[in-house]
Amino acid sequence: GSGYPQGLAGEQISLGGRILHAVDSFDAVTSKRAYREPMTAPEAIDYFATLSGSRFDPAVFEAMRPLVLRRKSIAFIDDLP
Repeated sequence: GSGYPQGLAGEQISLGGRILHAVDSFDAVTSKRAYREPMTAPEAIDYFATLSGSRFDPAVFEAMRPLVLRRKSIAFIDDLP
């Protein structure tokens, strides 16, 4: 993209913003939509691997990958008391 609205790209985007983008994207592709079925966690990781370095920060993706593959999720609601 164009880094809308401020033209930011790569490490100009805050680490928190890059993490939120990855998590939000994971939620989007693993959630059922009216127009498509959800991807499984491993399918989402395989898909994101093709986008690492272009749409996703490679370091964020590499940190997210083992977590998602182990837990099959990003939200650990079962860990809450």
